[in-house]
Amino acid sequence: MPDPVNHACSRALLVATTVSADPVIPVMPTAAGSLARMREVLTDPALCGWPGTSVTSARDVSDPRTVLHTLRTVAGEAEETLLVYFAGPGILLSHNKLCLGLAGTRLHDAEDDGLPYAQVRGAVLKSRARLRVVILDCSYSGRVISGQPAIRIAELTSISETYVLTASDREADPGDAAASAFTAELVATIRAGDPGGPLTLTLDDLYPRLTDRLRQAGRPGPCFPGSGPAVP
Repeated sequence: MPDPVNHACSRALLVATTVSADPVIPVMPTAAGSLARMREVLTDPALCGWPGTSVTSARDVSDPRTVLHTLRTVAGEAEETLLVYFAGPGILLSHNKLCLGLAGTRLHDAEDDGLPYAQVRGAVLKSRARLRVVILDCSYSGRVISGQPAIRIAELTSISETYVLTASDREADPGDAAASAFTAELVATIRAGDPGGPLTLTLDDLYPRLTDRLRQAGRPGPCFPGSGPAVP
C-alpha cells in the first residue's frame, strides 16, 4: 500500500554515472539500470506512490556545478521528504573523504571536477524537508559513516530526521546486467515488504532485511548507522 504521506511535497534526486572521462576510474555500467529501478519503485502507486513530477533523474552529467545546482533546487522545494540517490564510481580524496564520480571527473582533479560528498551533505542538511534520506551506491560509500557509533544520524548532525544508507565500504559490486547488487536487493526488499508486519516499512525494518538478502546472495552488507521513520 502507498505511504499516506503526501509526496507531492516531497522531492527526490536520482543521479547515475555510467561513463568516465578518465580510464583510471572504473565505470559502473549498471548505474543506469539502478537509477531506473529506484525511480520505478518510488513512483509505483502500489508502493511508495511518489508523483513522477517529484522525482528528478540526472544521468552522466559532466559538470559538478550542474548536479549541485539541481540538488540545491530540489532540496529547497522539498517540504515532506528529500531523497538523494547516487549510483556510480566512488573516489577517495585526501584524508579518505568520499567524492562522487561524474562523467567528466578525472582522478587527479576529482576534488574540482567530481562532487565531494561533503557538498552533498551540506545541501541536504540545509533543506527544510521533514525527512532527509541519502542513499549511496558506489565504492567506498561506507566511509561516510564507518567508524561512527551506531546512533541516530540526528545526534551526529543536530538536525532531526536525517539518515544515510550506503553500500559496503568496499569496491562496488557490479551485480547483474540490470542493476548493481546493492540497489537490486534494496528495491527487492522494498517490494517484498514485511508480510507479517505493518504496511509501511521503516528504515529500522528495512536495514536488517536488506542485510540478510545481500548476505544470503554472498554480497557484502550495507552500512547504516542510525534508525528512523518510514522509508519514503
